[in-house]
Amino acid sequence: LLESHLQAFRIFLDRKKMISYHRENYLNTVILVQKIMKTNLSKRQEVAVLREEIIQITAVAERDWLLEQLVKKTFKAYIYVHFNVLMTNTTMNKLIMRILGWD
Repeated sequence: LLESHLQAFRIFLDRKKMISYHRENYLNTVILVQKIMKTNLSKRQEVAVLREEIIQITAVAERDWLLEQLVKKTFKAYIYVHFNVLMTNTTMNKLIMRILGWD
């Protein structure tokens, strides 16, 4: 479902005449979200390369949100691979907050 929404938004950006700066920001965000979805998050090297790419791109909307999603998905993959436990987003958020001492 997310993939189809991203594809539709990408088509919208291609058709819509807008300021190139905004178009580039949104297009880069779509591309990076797709990369987060396709990256094997249990491989540290792939995650590190993607993290660096997110940091290095100058024109991107919501960089902090992208990095946060990468961390959450990586953490979720780590828990599943090492403990064979699927976590809901709510449970994962509570665990992260407890680890960081924010509860």
